[in-house]
Amino acid sequence: TGSAAGGKPDIDAPANPEELMELQVRIARFPQLDSKALVALNALETKDALKALKELEAKGGGIRNPSAWICRTAQNLKDKQKERSRGLPPQPPPQDDVGCDVVD
Repeated sequence: TGSAAGGKPDIDAPANPEELMELQVRIARFPQLDSKALVALNALETKDALKALKELEAKGGGIRNPSAWICRTAQNLKDKQKERSRGLPPQPPPQDDVGCDVVD
């Protein structure tokens, strides 16, 4: 499951029920996330949203503003996804981007 012909991951494959359940459980662990952060997570592929939440959880109390951190991480993940789809090498994230608008 999750692979297209040729052994490559199927990017457009829907998330499996276990991933969706894990995502819901991890989101519930962060009731302080604001609506912008939740929208940013929703804009990601399930595996990327899980990755962001796992990383946030691993950082523990070291993140002062989890919502802003999720927004920034979601934007970075979306940018990397776009670069992969275009075949471009990964670029470092911009340092002056402070918004939370995740766009496709």
